[in-house]
Amino acid sequence: MIKKFLYSCNSSLERTKKCIQSFCTSRNAMPEVFTDRDPMSPKEAMPVHLTQVHVVNCPSFYEYMYGLVKGALPQHIRDIIHFHSDHVGLHNHIDKKYLPVEYDGEAESLVEQSQFWVKEISERR
Repeated sequence: MIKKFLYSCNSSLERTKKCIQSFCTSRNAMPEVFTDRDPMSPKEAMPVHLTQVHVVNCPSFYEYMYGLVKGALPQHIRDIIHFHSDHVGLHNHIDKKYLPVEYDGEAESLVEQSQFWVKEISERR
């Protein structure tokens, strides 16, 4: 579990220490939130570190709205967000072997992946 916190904090030991301390303090202060956790609940979460965000086939006003707030975002956030008018643009950033067949990729379909993970998580409840 420490590895997940370390990864989500960009391998910064000081940030990881603060994150774990905050997590433990919250867990101690609000045990009802952390007891009997359900991995199928949309409210459950683990620390993650995003390296890329790709928005595909979005309405044109999304890009416009993003343009309005983009200047207020830190550069490292602006660098990871990419808009694509169709799935073909994804191929410049993500290897086809990782993309589902719906995006002309070689991986299982989105439905198959979803069914697999629902089953996997349900079995580990």
